[in-house]
Amino acid sequence: MYIGNFFKRLRGDAQLRAEIAPLRQTLHELEQQVEALSAPGAMQGGKAAESQQLSVVAGQKASQPYLAAVLKRYQNNFRSWLDMDAPWYTGPATRWLEQHVNADDRVFEYGSGRSTVWWCRLAGEVTTLEASPEWIAFLNFYMAERPELMAKLHTIHVPADWNPEFDGGVKRYWGRRRDHITPETIATLERRYLEVDVPPATSVVAFDGSIRSLTMARWAIDGRGARGADILVVDNTEKRAMSSLCSLIEPDYVRLDFAFGPGDVIPEGQKGKHVTSIFVSHERMERCERGEALPDGTDLTPHMMSDAMTDDQLAAKVRGYEERLRRLGVLAESERGDPSGQ
Repeated sequence: MYIGNFFKRLRGDAQLRAEIAPLRQTLHELEQQVEALSAPGAMQGGKAAESQQLSVVAGQKASQPYLAAVLKRYQNNFRSWLDMDAPWYTGPATRWLEQHVNADDRVFEYGSGRSTVWWCRLAGEVTTLEASPEWIAFLNFYMAERPELMAKLHTIHVPADWNPEFDGGVKRYWGRRRDHITPETIATLERRYLEVDVPPATSVVAFDGSIRSLTMARWAIDGRGARGADILVVDNTEKRAMSSLCSLIEPDYVRLDFAFGPGDVIPEGQKGKHVTSIFVSHERMERCERGEALPDGTDLTPHMMSDAMTDDQLAAKVRGYEERLRRLGVLAESERGDPSGQ
């Protein structure tokens, strides 16, 4: 059947083929089961057994193209993309982090990708919390070829793979399985994602990935940002809601805003606006320079994306994050008062 021919066409070195071998064997076994169930006389035992067997066959046939597509996308696209070894932060922010983060640091990252590879080269230990099953697969394939980086990495997968801030809401994996998503499922997975604890002695926390606004809101509103980490990295603070959440942690940190610079690749939808903000504890900032950060007190309005929200609407949006966190039961009692500033 076609699966054997597909794997023969896979390019890559011997080590990658060795990593894929168990999956190939699994798919081969699935093929044999499909053939057995399709053979004359296989469908015996009454209508209940027939229905169960047909369900197994349908599930296997559905999964095979999906698995093959994931491998193909990794091999043809994402393997070389991960090789670029640079996060999708602004260039000035990346240069600041490369100067001030070292092998003594332990990093916790919300959302994996190119940044994960880069953090593993830069820091001593990296934990990444990822929502996408595809990105977990891509990252594990890539790291299996680089044991010196894999030894530093701990991955956690919670499939809360959606972003309500974007059109369409859910991402590709859940989008094909919308009938499995109920309000109860969403609440359960969001709660599980948000309750993942940052490991002790973590010095750097990076915010990106899925349900990012809720993740940042938990840190900002209940004061978790003041508990231990020396450096917080928050991408896409050109968005007013994210920047407003960040303002809640400013008393505990020095805020450095890094706008995009020459040579930065900015997604077309952001229309040239991209800001990565880094928050540094006052104690650590004594050993750091501001680098290419915007001057303190700079008006960020020219760097921010227009969202047509009034100040009252923005405050209501931030309050909405807090209400969602309270309904999920993951928000400690706030020590900061009203997060809207009112």
